Amino acid sequence: MLSSTRALCAALVCMSVVSAARGAITTTGSVYDSGSDVYVAHLGPGTLTIDGGSVLDRDGGEVGHAAGQAGLATITGTGSAWNHTGQLEVGSAGDGTAIVSSGGSVSAKWCMIGVDSNVRGAVSVGGTNSTWTVTSSINVGRYGIGSVELLSGATLATGGGHIGTYTGGNGSVKVYGGATWNATGWHYIGSQGTGTVEIVGGATVTGGETEIGYHPGSNGTVTVLGSGSTWSHTDDVSVAYRGRGTLNILDGAAVTCDYGRVGYDNGVGEATVSGAGSSWTSQSGLSIGGVSKPGRGTLTVRNGGVINSKSIATYNSQSKLIVHVTGNDVIVLGNASQAGVMVNHGTLRFYADASLAAGTYTPIADLLGRSLYWYNYGSYEAIGGVWNASARTFTVGATAELAAGDVATVASGERVQFTHASSGASVGASFGSVPGGTTFSADLMSQADLNLLLGTPGVEGRVLAGWDFATGLTGSNVLLSFNVGTGMSDIQAWHFDGSTWTQVSPGQVGYDAAGNVNFTASQFSGYAITGVPEPATLCLLALGLPLLRRRRAG
Repeated sequence: MLSSTRALCAALVCMSVVSAARGAITTTGSVYDSGSDVYVAHLGPGTLTIDGGSVLDRDGGEVGHAAGQAGLATITGTGSAWNHTGQLEVGSAGDGTAIVSSGGSVSAKWCMIGVDSNVRGAVSVGGTNSTWTVTSSINVGRYGIGSVELLSGATLATGGGHIGTYTGGNGSVKVYGGATWNATGWHYIGSQGTGTVEIVGGATVTGGETEIGYHPGSNGTVTVLGSGSTWSHTDDVSVAYRGRGTLNILDGAAVTCDYGRVGYDNGVGEATVSGAGSSWTSQSGLSIGGVSKPGRGTLTVRNGGVINSKSIATYNSQSKLIVHVTGNDVIVLGNASQAGVMVNHGTLRFYADASLAAGTYTPIADLLGRSLYWYNYGSYEAIGGVWNASARTFTVGATAELAAGDVATVASGERVQFTHASSGASVGASFGSVPGGTTFSADLMSQADLNLLLGTPGVEGRVLAGWDFATGLTGSNVLLSFNVGTGMSDIQAWHFDGSTWTQVSPGQVGYDAAGNVNFTASQFSGYAITGVPEPATLCLLALGLPLLRRRRAG
């Protein structure tokens, strides 16, 4: 025991002396270098810094080796590198953080981040030519909590991976504009645990095959957000293979793959393509649900988003394709050599908000204008218009314009819009199948109810719209469209039952380029929209809001 302790002390002292002489690889605290492996936070807290173009080559490494001890590794500067022929762990038994910046690099055959339960591992890579390379497999959130952030100029390369590996593991990867993740091979976002990937601000991610929510009990979410943000695959993308999976393609982002699935083999999947310029291109086809291995899937395209695919199929009664009709060619099927195929064994729902011009639209069309191969064994729903199953067109009439507080008698497929004369605030309602004699009205909410909302936990920003609704209609979906103006962020929708405010599921809420927030509702009393105005919008609102408050107070 005494000899091993002396050897350990000698190793620690030796490393410190060598570091001091080189002046480019430095350590503080408890760092042990065995010659083949480096342990940062070996017996207590410790740090390792590699800079000045220095290179440290080892078989393995651990940052946060000892339970309850925190380790930090920093690799910074052009040519500075920490290379591993074996495995690197960040957040092993203790918490660990690794930072790569200004042209530094890290490489390993395998990498685990957030290894043991209740351990946190964090990796940050940023700056021009800063790289993190894993030639085999990366595990982010193995049993613990793991995170990777890629900042502008960074590149992550992985030969395979699990984000949220095992039950209890929680992994996240966030890729910012100017950063790149090259993910070849198979990647599982929510393998058995919880996995999250965010691709934002014009970032680029490429991949082979990806499963979002792979095993039963897993939960995976991928969000691709903003113009120029891309997620491109040479193979398939499955949203909820056997677990729960969510794919969000928002605000001008683009996803491409060979074949796409939403809900498969008892998985529960949701995919949303929303916002002008947003697109999902699936070369060989898109399936919602499954046949031999049925799952439950919902694919929604709204607010100017588009889908391009050789074919789309809803494969069982639990499958839904929901199309927000904003014009023609919302979904384009087929390719240069074959007309598109549309198969519906589930539910195909079309809806139009109050702002769509009256007319007849073809929301699902062939790439070259050919007749589609259309097979319908399921059901159709139309909200705010009428679906013609023979012509495959969606016809909307003119929106009825009413004053706030008016009572409208509405019919199936109609649209109405209520406008408050003095403030100019407006809200629209689009109806599906409703009984004859159905009435519907909307008026501005009281300031007291809105003040109650502002005191509700989770509310972000300010109230942008608030309306009370009155109707005898129950059990039917009505599309509500709130005009809140453009230039808002962190949009939230809230329902008021007369005493309590609850948030509408964010996945149901859309915000389009014209400044309309829309979602479907089947319970009516009060609804409000909150959000954060962007700086330019905030300046304009500041001029008008005091007047609005005085009018309400009067």
